[in-house]
Amino acid sequence: MCAALVVTLASMASGQGKESPRSSPEALAQGLKEVRELYGDDAVALQTLLFVNALKADPPLAVEVGVDGVEELRGRTWLLLHVHTGLVFNTKAQDEASRLRAVWSRIVAPSLLALKSLRLPAEGVAITLVYSHRAYASSEELRETIENPGVQESAIVNLTGRDILALMAGELSEQDLLDRSNLSVNGSACRLILEGAAPRPLIRRTPAP
Repeated sequence: MCAALVVTLASMASGQGKESPRSSPEALAQGLKEVRELYGDDAVALQTLLFVNALKADPPLAVEVGVDGVEELRGRTWLLLHVHTGLVFNTKAQDEASRLRAVWSRIVAPSLLALKSLRLPAEGVAITLVYSHRAYASSEELRETIENPGVQESAIVNLTGRDILALMAGELSEQDLLDRSNLSVNGSACRLILEGAAPRPLIRRTPAP
């Protein structure tokens, strides 16, 4: 069973703030109620924080954050979440590693650090982050051609509940947490080095399962 928190933002191309039926107050309240009943209060908190931080990133496209259920993988159970960030990165200025750093630093990390507790019906969380990238000369050009958001990129990060709690307690740094995670971009496993942690780029590992 799946419950999603969805809001459609005004397109930079059209400038029209037409609300999706799924983003009405009633629909949002019902979606959060379903998540709470199925997965608990902390799942609602994480979903909401991811949603709010995605909006704070000022994306030109719609934002959608959903809870997709619990799945067993690599001998552990994971609460699955997806975040359609609505972000469109400029390939003239940001490569794959910098795009992933931006999504982590602007959306995922602040959401995890804002949690007050973490009681979930799973041993960890698996967050799918979806964003796009293309070349554009300016934000004005992007607004005028937003109907073509470019190439879609999808990153998945698996984080155990124990490691997230250690981050919340200050026992692990964000880099420590990432080093303990399973991270992939478009199906290829990798390691992300945050700025200031070490002068190394995104490192490819063996293909993700």
